[in-house]
Amino acid sequence: MKDLYESDIASMANSTPDLTVESLQTLWMPFVFTDAALLHATLLIGTSFYGSPPGPRSHGIDVFELKCMTISAINESLQDPDRSISDQTIAAVLSLAQYEAFWGEARDFAFHMRAVQNMVHVRGGLNGISTSLQGLLEIMVLTIDYHSSRATGAEISFGPGRFPSSITHPAFSSRRSSRMAAGELLQ
Repeated sequence: MKDLYESDIASMANSTPDLTVESLQTLWMPFVFTDAALLHATLLIGTSFYGSPPGPRSHGIDVFELKCMTISAINESLQDPDRSISDQTIAAVLSLAQYEAFWGEARDFAFHMRAVQNMVHVRGGLNGISTSLQGLLEIMVLTIDYHSSRATGAEISFGPGRFPSSITHPAFSSRRSSRMAAGELLQ
């Protein structure tokens, strides 16, 4: 799975010119530390990606326990009216969906993406989150949805026919072939 995830990250970078290492370092990482659910979800992905190396450098983190902590923190956020559709909660559920796409179950990925759809819809669609993190949250929703959907074989949740966006959908990025863009995007 690590090879598939690494390939997906490389593909994500190639197909999404607006998603840069700098934006991840200067916007995303400080944002991650503003919310327990998002931090747990980010740690879950990182722990799963790097695995548990044997020997003295082993991190000793139980991935299942971390996933349970992530879900618990997300559920707590969803119970709070002030946080239930916040940028942090959307990002945490999106990250959990991404985890499920690569290390979990496709049905769980689809479940979490429906939750992200519902939250984004309540916020006014993708345009309602387009200014969040200087547009990075919208970029990440589209990018993670597109690449994770490809990995799981699921339908894209945020196709332009249902969720208009102010940015170019990753499937139509100028860095992608028109053959792939036309053939893979489901509305």
